[in-house]
Amino acid sequence: MIGRNGIGKTCLIDAISSAEIDGFPKNIHTLQVEQEVEADDKSVLQHILDCDVERTELMAEMEELMDESGEKKKTKKEKNAEAMRMAEVTERLEFIEADEAEGKAEEILLGVGFKEEEFDKPCRAFSGGWRMRIAIAKVLFCDPEILMLDEPTNHLDLPALIWLENYIASLVDTTIIIVSHARDFLDAICDKMIHLQGRKLTYWTGNFSQFVKAKGELDNIKEKARAGEQKKIAHMQTFVDRFKANAKLTTLAQSRMKAIAKMQVGMTEEVMQDPDVVFRFPDYEKKIPCPCMRLQDAKIGYPGCEPILNKVDFDVDLDTRVALIGPNGAGKSTIVKALLGDIELFDGTRVFHNRLKVGIFTQHHADSYDLKKSAMDLMTEKWPDFKPVEAFRAHLGSFGLTGNL
Repeated sequence: MIGRNGIGKTCLIDAISSAEIDGFPKNIHTLQVEQEVEADDKSVLQHILDCDVERTELMAEMEELMDESGEKKKTKKEKNAEAMRMAEVTERLEFIEADEAEGKAEEILLGVGFKEEEFDKPCRAFSGGWRMRIAIAKVLFCDPEILMLDEPTNHLDLPALIWLENYIASLVDTTIIIVSHARDFLDAICDKMIHLQGRKLTYWTGNFSQFVKAKGELDNIKEKARAGEQKKIAHMQTFVDRFKANAKLTTLAQSRMKAIAKMQVGMTEEVMQDPDVVFRFPDYEKKIPCPCMRLQDAKIGYPGCEPILNKVDFDVDLDTRVALIGPNGAGKSTIVKALLGDIELFDGTRVFHNRLKVGIFTQHHADSYDLKKSAMDLMTEKWPDFKPVEAFRAHLGSFGLTGNL
């Protein structure tokens, strides 16, 4: 499901998963990935296993049935009833393959990037991004008939993304509805597109690249057809304007006016184009000598822990364009923190020019915001002395946040 930001994609899948749409079949098992799992003391693995409500309830009942603490007080009839119920519960647990649930949950957790030693850690020990992975793992574990994923790639590294692609491809009897802006991901796994634009859903066959090509060709045909129709109407309107006062040609002019009205009703629909968002990075005011930032022979890590990286040499000047790549936990964010001075070096030197301004956008940026505040509140809080505040509105407007937003 594709469409520009703010058009209503998430609202639509929320309505589907909440069964708010009249006529939607009640017997279809539909699940949506929540934004992220709550930061509580429940372990990662337990969060996944608790998704299977029937298994969880049967396991609790079995534990209660096997409790021998009050066995002496029970009558023979009660003991027989319990034995029969235990047999029923055991049969049901075997039927739903309850003993395989833990292995399945562990396989999914490994796939989305968790290490085996992290399975028993409480959820509150993980950042928002990792809790989002738990949410994805929970829904995948449930094997729904309709699985809805809202921006599932946001917090996944490349190995986890590849695993998710392969896992989705393996789901034979499940319909997947994905809201995403990741073109390669959509190309790899989707065979149909739903385009949401102007409160209308348009259905296309093929992946995202095929959709872009087909829609572009169709839009081109529509624009040419509409231009031809407008040209014909303009030509007929010129005739009407010229001869409507001529007694001899009044009937003909009226006939043309009716034809124009009919053509306007059946005119080819105007092609809607989504507005472009243009990012403008302002030029720096004064040239800063090289290097702007430097790590030299640096030993990097966190207080009370073993160093993560040794002998790091890293120069940044005004023309530097660098991608830091590597698996989770390799130390990418640690290098950035060391460059910025957010953590002290164990050894080595760090250079940071006193005129240098640094902007940073992290994958967990939402964790640092009060999400109850408006965009204007956040801007004025960040720069309380900046005047005029209307400049904030203009700046936010360039990113599509206008009016009531």
